[in-house]
Amino acid sequence: MNIRKIRIVEWESITSDGAVLAIVITAAGALGDFGVQILLARSVSVAWYGDYSIAYSVLILGGIVAILGSDRTCMRFLPGYIGKGDQARISGFCLLHVGLAIGVSLLIVAVTAIAHYALDTEGISFFDTSKGHPVLFAVWLIPFYAVYRLAPGVLSAAGRAIHSTVSTRLGVPAVTAAVIVLIPLAGYAITPEAMLGGFALAYFLVVLTVIAFLPKDVSLWSWRKAYDPRLWLGISIPIMVGQLVWKLNGYSGTLMLEIIGKDEAQVGLFSAATNAGALVMIPMTALVATILPRLGPIAQGDENHAARQKLYGQATRQLTFFTLIVALPVLLFREQVLGLFGADYQSAGLVLMMIATTFLVTGSLGISAPFLQFCGYEKLILYIIVGSTLLDVLLCSVLVPSFKANGAALSFLIRGLLADGIALYVLWRYLGFVPFLTESRSISVPASKTGDTDART
Repeated sequence: MNIRKIRIVEWESITSDGAVLAIVITAAGALGDFGVQILLARSVSVAWYGDYSIAYSVLILGGIVAILGSDRTCMRFLPGYIGKGDQARISGFCLLHVGLAIGVSLLIVAVTAIAHYALDTEGISFFDTSKGHPVLFAVWLIPFYAVYRLAPGVLSAAGRAIHSTVSTRLGVPAVTAAVIVLIPLAGYAITPEAMLGGFALAYFLVVLTVIAFLPKDVSLWSWRKAYDPRLWLGISIPIMVGQLVWKLNGYSGTLMLEIIGKDEAQVGLFSAATNAGALVMIPMTALVATILPRLGPIAQGDENHAARQKLYGQATRQLTFFTLIVALPVLLFREQVLGLFGADYQSAGLVLMMIATTFLVTGSLGISAPFLQFCGYEKLILYIIVGSTLLDVLLCSVLVPSFKANGAALSFLIRGLLADGIALYVLWRYLGFVPFLTESRSISVPASKTGDTDART
């Protein structure tokens, strides 16, 4: 007990400066992403921005499938391999997952093309356009995004976490913005495909940067390669399923607007409002990077209940305070915020209000979900997200035909508040955690939920 406390204190004191720097970089990166979205929206029509948004969501979802969860499992295996100097397993791990990523990406391309040409008949079009949707271009970029998801994890595993954060959080928006600015200067028109190409170039350059910044004693290539695919994939694939469900939950409204509404302009309005509302999540995105590492060592054991409650209380206090600071200007000046995207987007004020309200609650109390995951309730959180996504599909099916983007935003509000409320209730009911409080109340944690901390994290 005392040893554990000493280790935690030492860990916090050693990494405090790095944690602050990571928060600053993450927040700056989120603002950079927002700036890129403004630049993209102002460069094309609302409908083309909607086309881009649909294609980009397919790119992200496809990349998550293609990399098969290795962007997370590399942080579990590679630090040990690197510490032992086991170049054969480092090379084997990277080669296996990069090879699978390319193979799965080509499979996604083939399935998408076959589905498009099979359904592209008069009156039954797979994509609502006569010339082919930018999705058909985006699927070819999936390998770039898939490998990009793995690369920063490899760099972090090698002890270069700050380099990894800088290259992903700041490098991607910087390169993408540069591409969008240079295209007109070169005499070419900006299209959804060009916008996607800017991101692909950024992903490629991040991978090269990661390779360049790897320590000299870490090599991604070895003539002798060691593989353990059953272990690696056995852990990676369930993680990939969870990541896919989480990300699909975020894109379900956008996809339903395209499938049901078949109006790219409405998709563009909804996407712009979502990107503006996501500003409210900056505090949680930044602070969670320091909260969860502190939770990991105390996530299990009845003796650590008080420490968990204290951390949860501090986290919800801080998140609520900082989230409110960001949310109030977005809510009060929503037309001006949307005006940054262009005058045509100001009509989405009601959409932004509903989305920002949802993010306000999630940014303040949404830390409940990671706490449940770390404390052994991973499947329950997955069920909540699956239920939330299905509810969104159902509500959008009813609301989108009549209310379009407003209907998708109302669905986002309902299912978001419901999911956050269920997670909050479960955390209180079964683990005894109360928001904003730093002193614990007595709680009997079920024996089935205690176990090895490493397995949970």
